[in-house]
Amino acid sequence: MFFIDSIIYLIGRYGIASYDFKRPIKHLLYFKNHAVNFIVFDVKRVTKNEILIASTEGLYKYYIKENSWIKFYSDIDKVNFRNIFIHNK
Repeated sequence: MFFIDSIIYLIGRYGIASYDFKRPIKHLLYFKNHAVNFIVFDVKRVTKNEILIASTEGLYKYYIKENSWIKFYSDIDKVNFRNIFIHNK
């Protein structure tokens, strides 16, 4: 779960949903093949439109405006991503 512009985003093994206190929960994106033990460990906003998501299945990037989700990186040894650190110069 994370907040952006007073909207709560929920991420789970079935997909991404949003809730903004004025409307019911809105399902944004459905996932097809995530394991029962799919866990999101960390979420960081990279730009106004991009969010990085560390999970048991790799590092994902979610594009808010396009409502799309891609696997950004997956370790060949299937190592979990636990934290995301963003270095600001």
